[in-house]
Amino acid sequence: MVRAATVALLLVLATEMRGRLLDGLTELWNDARDQRLRYSVGSPVGVLDALLRDRRRWEISRSSPRFLPRLHKVGLEQRGLPRLFQSQ
Repeated sequence: MVRAATVALLLVLATEMRGRLLDGLTELWNDARDQRLRYSVGSPVGVLDALLRDRRRWEISRSSPRFLPRLHKVGLEQRGLPRLFQSQ
């Protein structure tokens, strides 16, 4: 029989592993998107073009004196993209 403490420990470890996996995948996604943006600023694929455009706007606004931290998040929420692609 499996004890409740063992089950609780496994659940905690699984939660930590999911968090680390999500962080790693998000970092890979951001790196891949930024590399794609350096390759070309647009795409004929609508969803990718919107993601690249939002990232470009975010980069521009971040470098301006009037930094608008909401710009990137608002654009993604309007497109209904999953939490993985939204800033925390």
